[in-house]
Amino acid sequence: MMKLTKTDQSTFVYDGETNVGVNGKSIVRVFNQQIILGEGVVRLRKGIQSGEVLEELETSSGKVLASGAELVVLPDHTLPYETKVFLTVDDGAVIAKNSGERCTFLNETSERTFSFTTEDPIGKPLDGGTILSKSNGRYLIVSPKRSEMIL
Repeated sequence: MMKLTKTDQSTFVYDGETNVGVNGKSIVRVFNQQIILGEGVVRLRKGIQSGEVLEELETSSGKVLASGAELVVLPDHTLPYETKVFLTVDDGAVIAKNSGERCTFLNETSERTFSFTTEDPIGKPLDGGTILSKSNGRYLIVSPKRSEMIL
């Protein structure tokens, strides 16, 4: 079992958070009892609980961990800016350690949800430049002096 330290916890994303950085974060769902991993897939979805899949991680990948009562997801990809992201879990991908009961919620149709919203992009890097402003879903990006724009 992985032991989490205070330093690790400072980079965690919890349910309902806003202005979350788009990379370098561990996503943590805290259960009411100790858990172990079963077989299945954990997904990060865009906008709604049954939305477009941003990332899919097998519980056996080493990118999904169980530590005590915490399910820790370590995404490989950068998340999109200003996006509500939902965590969904296949039925049985998480198992209660003591009872052996399979987690049958947090799927695409569950009443229970886990979500967070990523940060605003202004002043952040994108495609080799820095985002100066945004309008109608388009970004104005300034690039370094020694670069070339191709249209």
